[in-house]
Amino acid sequence: MRKLGPHSVLVSLLAIPLAFGCSGGGDDSSAAPDANQDVVSVTCPGAPAATFVTSGFAYSPTTATVSVGDIVEFHPGTGHDVNDANNAFHVGLGGDACFQFMAADSYTFHCSIHNFEGTLNVQ
Repeated sequence: MRKLGPHSVLVSLLAIPLAFGCSGGGDDSSAAPDANQDVVSVTCPGAPAATFVTSGFAYSPTTATVSVGDIVEFHPGTGHDVNDANNAFHVGLGGDACFQFMAADSYTFHCSIHNFEGTLNVQ
């Protein structure tokens, strides 16, 4: 039986997160599970009611209005993210995500890196 040295054990322990799909970026999106069913993370449809993209250091459009039940797509682009002011939804750096908005409300969101804002009005 071969004895493992301390470096072998360390390397083995560091490899565990990789084996279980630890992610370092990309599509890191979430809607608050069960805590806020007003916003639900969904698969992006072919034609969402609105799409926010990053153009330079701003979301485009800056503001959009949709109806209750509509799906909205977010593409923050490389080096940007999307964070709702009330933690109802989040899109990680450079990720892409769609959310369905189930209640009338106004959602202000921002890029945590560069602090620019956007607004989604659901009516």
